[in-house]
Amino acid sequence: MPYRDRENILIVFVRYPEPGKVKTRIARQLGDHRAAEIYSQMAKRIIGKVWRPDAYGTVIYFDPPYREKDVRAWLGIDNVSYEPQSPGTIGDKMSNAFERVFSEGAENAVLIGTDVPEITGDTVSTAFRLLEETDIVLGPAEDGGYYLIGLNNYEPILFEDIDWGTDTVFNRTLNHIIENNLSHNFLDTLKDVDRVEDIDPGMPTRLRAE
Repeated sequence: MPYRDRENILIVFVRYPEPGKVKTRIARQLGDHRAAEIYSQMAKRIIGKVWRPDAYGTVIYFDPPYREKDVRAWLGIDNVSYEPQSPGTIGDKMSNAFERVFSEGAENAVLIGTDVPEITGDTVSTAFRLLEETDIVLGPAEDGGYYLIGLNNYEPILFEDIDWGTDTVFNRTLNHIIENNLSHNFLDTLKDVDRVEDIDPGMPTRLRAE
């Protein structure tokens, strides 16, 4: 695979923007098609900002697994790998993605989603730099989760016994880190876009709720 010879690997989780399948809380106010459009443009914008083929390899982990052709056409990005997300919880999916890239030879891996417009290539590069001196890097989200997790070794315990989708995710993950004597560092706290009121008026017009 294209990333096998890269020391640093960025994993990006995306979901194909099918109306009714993404941003369901936004869809309740704006409708399924508008919510899907918002997610589609936001995800493409984030991936465009973090894609740095000269600095690290990138793997797009997509869902649902049968939409690979559609995901490739939607994103239109070459020089990345495309892999289907595994079955299970979001924790299972993340754990399996990390296990895969480390088994393929990565020395450091950073995983992000596509719900935080403030993420940039500098965010990812900072995470990789911190992984040179610490085991785990976390980017806390305002909602109690995290928008980025970076590892320099596969640590499945970090994805176990966590109530995904709640405001306890970050703290529970941090407890796992501390309990297992793993060194860690944090990035700035950023905001997920999960509700209409989360959409920043400073975003491009096509991403606004109005």
